Amino acid sequence: MTKKHQVLRQIDSVTDMAAECINYFVYHPSKDFTRKRKLDAKTFIKTTLAMQGNCLNKELADAFPKPSKRMTASAYEQQKSKVNPRLFKAILYEFNSTLKQPALYHGYRLLAIDGSDFALPYDKHSPFLCNIQTRKKPLADNKLTTKGACLILANIFYDIANCCYLDCLLQSRKGMDERSTAVHML
Repeated sequence: MTKKHQVLRQIDSVTDMAAECINYFVYHPSKDFTRKRKLDAKTFIKTTLAMQGNCLNKELADAFPKPSKRMTASAYEQQKSKVNPRLFKAILYEFNSTLKQPALYHGYRLLAIDGSDFALPYDKHSPFLCNIQTRKKPLADNKLTTKGACLILANIFYDIANCCYLDCLLQSRKGMDERSTAVHML
């Protein structure tokens, strides 16, 4: 079995286990994900993890090519609203714990931490609202102006030798502190 297939089996195993324990990761354990639906916990988790950054309707069409098996974007969003984001952090940590012996480089683990900004839809009440400088249009006067934007900073912790993500912490751009985040993740 190739390493790729081994990793996919590990991910399947971890997501299956998370689906079985879904009541620990929902807001209303007595009623969330209890009825039989097109999008049960296992399918929801695997669909979400397989998304590639396209619009939701395209992601659902790719995940469920047969229209009779596909749910609406609204149905997906309703299921998503039941789940606490801790679920995906638990899946990440559990998957990383399945790595047998981490590969080392001259006896050390090679780790990288990097922060990347992601734009969110503008919302004047968002905790991620910050001011950014931009050039005025037309560029004749070449002056900078300030405008509001919603940006989230994802600080990502990556194991280079083992090709896996170890952690991810999100911060508002306005209140970012990459050094303390790096210390926290280490």
